[in-house]
Amino acid sequence: RFRLGWDSDRILIPIKGPDGSWVNIRKYKYGAVKDKMIAWAPYYNRARLFPFENTLQDEIILFEGETDCMLACQLGYNAVSATGGADTWLAEFNEQLKGKQILICYDVDKAGKQAARALANKLTPYAVSVKIIKLPLAGSKVEKDFTDYIVNLGHTKADFDLLVAAAEGIENL
Repeated sequence: RFRLGWDSDRILIPIKGPDGSWVNIRKYKYGAVKDKMIAWAPYYNRARLFPFENTLQDEIILFEGETDCMLACQLGYNAVSATGGADTWLAEFNEQLKGKQILICYDVDKAGKQAARALANKLTPYAVSVKIIKLPLAGSKVEKDFTDYIVNLGHTKADFDLLVAAAEGIENL
């Protein structure tokens, strides 16, 4: 589905724009401490919503990174991520998600928690509802995001469904 590639060092994640044209290639290196995700070329390094076609649905779960997003899609969720990480949300994305029911599942580290809260506040005027999913993780290197929750810790889709059901609106956080 995602048309992933490999360049002998990194997984290549092609990114489509709203018109269906290819607008970027994100290069992911598993286990990297620095520069885990980079853009194919500097002139392509502009944040995008990925996968864009998922923004057309009424309910969306926003993830902090492309790999978490792809795993969530594999599990059947309508997942979307802004390419570039927690702090790359562009104002134009708010309009693209207008009228949607939004759930946010960002990393549990300090940056992820702050970005989730800030994003919820940005989206509240546009979305029908905005809720934040709280992953019950320690915030360590092996317990900080959705992929860790599912892959490293062995939780299931049913476990995550319970967290989705328990997600709270920002007025309750």
